[in-house]
Amino acid sequence: MTEYIINDIFNQILDDKEHIKPELINKSDYHDLDLIINYLENGGKIVTMASKEDCKLCGEVAGSRNYFTDGKWIWPIWIKHYLVQHKLKLPEQFILYIRENNFKIMEVNLMRKIVNQEIDYDVI
Repeated sequence: MTEYIINDIFNQILDDKEHIKPELINKSDYHDLDLIINYLENGGKIVTMASKEDCKLCGEVAGSRNYFTDGKWIWPIWIKHYLVQHKLKLPEQFILYIRENNFKIMEVNLMRKIVNQEIDYDVI
């Protein structure tokens, strides 16, 4: 059986108190921010919660607690707020991955299997 490993952005952007790491704030100036946002919005939804996430920096509603994947990474949709409003620096491996794939979700079949819980996977 093939083992699938999915990278969880949380493990790289949150501290022990589940706040965005301060050293990642005001550290990005992505020239392709619109493409990054579009990518984040077009992943496969794997978790939907009827609640919202408030921004721990400014107090605004950051977004819903929906979580998405592309078959390789998992991210919360509220991460868009931090990208736009607070210039969050995302993990370099994630940015490189989506740029190398021309901002297209490449693992569509794998993503569907994860979303439909048809395969086992580990999150790191």
